Amino acid sequence: MDKKQEQYIIHIHDAIMSLFEADRIGSNVNQIDGTQFFTAFVKAGNLLYDQFTGNDITHLDFTYLLNNLIVQDAIEQAQKDEL
Repeated sequence: MDKKQEQYIIHIHDAIMSLFEADRIGSNVNQIDGTQFFTAFVKAGNLLYDQFTGNDITHLDFTYLLNNLIVQDAIEQAQKDEL
């Protein structure tokens, strides 16, 4: 994993955790409904994608895109590990 991706992961994680620490969503991280939270998480990612790219894709298409990206990343990582 490259440094930029590591930075993104850390900052995105910290931003999401701050929602719980500041009690901005009215619940403790241990008390959330995982289905509701992660469904909203995917929908928020889709909204960001639409805003960044100007494309308007469905949530299903967005999850398909995410699956392709993570598989591509895993393949690239495996190839680096072989070197």
